[in-house]
Amino acid sequence: MVSFDEYPFASTCEGDTHLPANQRTITWMKKAENDGQGTTITNWRDAGHVRDHDPFYVIIRTTAPSCARPKVFLCGRLGEEHLRCVHRELSMLVHQADFTVDLGESGYLIGFTEHDDYPDEMPYGWRCGPNDDATAVVLTTTDTGPLQLAIQIHDSQPAPETRGEWEPAEEISLRAETDSLHLAVIDPGEVSDAWPEDEPPLPVEPPLGQNQWVRLRLYCHADDPEPGIGDHGERHLIQLWPAPASAPVHPALSEEDLRARAEYAANTSGPMVDYTVDLPLPS
Repeated sequence: MVSFDEYPFASTCEGDTHLPANQRTITWMKKAENDGQGTTITNWRDAGHVRDHDPFYVIIRTTAPSCARPKVFLCGRLGEEHLRCVHRELSMLVHQADFTVDLGESGYLIGFTEHDDYPDEMPYGWRCGPNDDATAVVLTTTDTGPLQLAIQIHDSQPAPETRGEWEPAEEISLRAETDSLHLAVIDPGEVSDAWPEDEPPLPVEPPLGQNQWVRLRLYCHADDPEPGIGDHGERHLIQLWPAPASAPVHPALSEEDLRARAEYAANTSGPMVDYTVDLPLPS
């Protein structure tokens, strides 16, 4: 879905149609990107105490002559006596993909790798956890049903989503073995590639060197939060951006969560059961 965005910003006194047409610019862009940048600007104004009729500057610059993507900074008024610049770099959404995933029974894997290892552990009590350094395991409310998935690649840390429909966000750091994102769904004993054939791969920008780190932020929502089979109206938003490895962000674990994790680990690490029989079968 697309919408149009304008400059000067619509929320300013010069926005909308307050200036002549030759002094403003309008362009089409993805609606999710437009909404996200509007949220970023609103959060910046609140944090910098920029109120109605307070002047501020917008500075667009590159960090090097070869930089292909400009950086946007806002400078706002703090206090009544003078203007003081507060530079807040706006994260720029550089890629986004929206599609439906047909889930298996056990969630999905997402990360920067070319191989899929079946999880040795499940992050019960959390929405996501590490499968290995390069891949996260994401648990879903839906068991064998559709998931609406939106994946965003940012060039730096985006502002938090402020809409109330999402569960509290979780974050994890991933080591990038490749520059492109990989997605797979998990069924008992099987991991299957789930990236849609009609969706181009999502690269990280600026391009990463091998073993660089990416931050993953996960938002989840289900219209029907009771786990089970079928359509639960489940939606996930995944935001990714280059960032050094740092501590994950998760809720506290309960004793029940710890028991479930231990039971899963014990079941997956146990000996293989031999179901073969000798032939011929006894009559």
